Amino acid sequence: AKPQVVNLSSLNNNFNDGDVISREVLVRKKLVKDTMNAIKVLGNGEINKKLTIKNILVSDSAKSKIEAVGGKIL
Repeated sequence: AKPQVVNLSSLNNNFNDGDVISREVLVRKKLVKDTMNAIKVLGNGEINKKLTIKNILVSDSAKSKIEAVGGKIL
């Protein structure tokens, strides 16, 4: 099964500095459906908030953008 995709721009628009992003949070915000499919953050768009991404797949381009603004991938 293909992962559900979330773009960086969506995270930037829907979350605040310091937020921790997990599957549950994305489902609650209706950015992904509540399925068993993996979720992957792609590097489309810009991010300027320090977010912590927890237990979610992250593309290389998204990872470098997230870390460049002080975010973390757990």
